[in-house]
Amino acid sequence: MKYNNKLLSVISIGWMSVGCGPSGPTSAPEELFMGHSFFKPFANNMVSLQEANGLEAKSMELVFSGGQNGAPQAMWEDDRNRNKLQGFLDGGNVELFVMTYEPTYPTEEGYHNWIGYALESNPDVTFVLALPWSDFPESEDYDDAKDYADTWHEAHDSAWLPLVNSLREAYPDNEFISLPYGQSALELRTLFEAGNLPDVDVLTSNLNDSATDNDVGVFVDDKGHADEILVDLGTLVWGSVLYDIAPTNDFASTAYETDLASIATAIVDEHKDD
Repeated sequence: MKYNNKLLSVISIGWMSVGCGPSGPTSAPEELFMGHSFFKPFANNMVSLQEANGLEAKSMELVFSGGQNGAPQAMWEDDRNRNKLQGFLDGGNVELFVMTYEPTYPTEEGYHNWIGYALESNPDVTFVLALPWSDFPESEDYDDAKDYADTWHEAHDSAWLPLVNSLREAYPDNEFISLPYGQSALELRTLFEAGNLPDVDVLTSNLNDSATDNDVGVFVDDKGHADEILVDLGTLVWGSVLYDIAPTNDFASTAYETDLASIATAIVDEHKDD
């Protein structure tokens, strides 16, 4: 089933809270992130990315929960996750609050719950809504890279932007940032299918019968979790949108032939008016 208004799907396993930044774990972080495994690798890279660019990273907390459980509404409905996150928000120090999307919960309810609670103690907080890529990229739902990309873009335009703009209208005193980093996966898949991604051997490193343990993919499994090159590209998009860090090829897990910085810049420029 292709996604239209029910945008994207993601999955991960388990639950954790990670405190990081110069101050280490804190009950009053300056930045709060919550999401699933299509979200977590990028949030985890934000401190090191800022420090690599000469910035003083803020204290942060990440609350992670698997798959649909990482959606804002699911986090609200789970006592353990809700209490953990509310404890961080009660510290009254949160400047940036980043939430993900998961299509099991396609309504605004979860966002309104968290936004309303956050504003009680953090009236000037900036909210970020992060949109991942579509899951199961090699499923029969998609004919090719173009179909995969077109489906995501249609969902972005018809459902994602209306969601973000609705929240902006409901809370006009706060800034809402759209972070459509999921386009990173579309761009890499398009390059791969065109034979223009020399750093990647297979689209999905642990799925194809022809893949070996040494093969590098865009994704690591049939669900669509990110391999290193997708994490690195998405990290550059996150850093540019959240901290105005100009993408460079210096911050990467390896030295790529592919110019990830240019791809990241193009993605950010395309969505600068989101």
